Order: sequence, then C-alpha cells, then structure tokens
Amino acid sequence: MAAVLSARLPEPTLRKVLLTGHRYTAQEALKEGLVDEVIEAEGSEGTIAYAVEKAKAMSPLAATGVRLPSSSRSLDESALNRTRRGAAR
Repeated sequence: MAAVLSARLPEPTLRKVLLTGHRYTAQEALKEGLVDEVIEAEGSEGTIAYAVEKAKAMSPLAATGVRLPSSSRSLDESALNRTRRGAAR
C-alpha cells in the first residue's frame, strides 16, 4: 500500500498519512489527492449505486488494458469458471 501511495502523493502528504494516521474529511482527501472525486450521496446505498454506475461506464475500457496470449481463454470465461468453482465448495 505504501508503494501505491508514494507513487501518487507528494512527500508531505505521504508522511502525514503513514506516520500520523490522520483522518481526512472528504474535502481534505480531495485536496490532498487521496481521492479522485467526492460525491453527494445519502448513506452507503447511494454511494454504492454511484460506484456501480461508474464501474459500468468504465468497464468497456478495462478490456483495452489487458492483453491475453492467443492461446488463453477469454477473461469472461476464466472469471466464470472461478466463480463456479467457488460456488461448488
């Protein structure tokens, strides 16, 4: 986690996060670059609904960042098989 944070955050913000355990407000987190956006939603249901809609909108972009060898199965088939194996346990 520290590697991800150090790649994204300025040094003073990184130290504050790692050394003090500072609890950020939404606006502070946005200002410091800890989050990309802050939404106005009532409760966790609203937040989850927003996240699901955002993920749906972004999901077509995910396939462009993944390249599989031609001999590999598709990601969808592989994920489906893992789900089936997990449900069988």
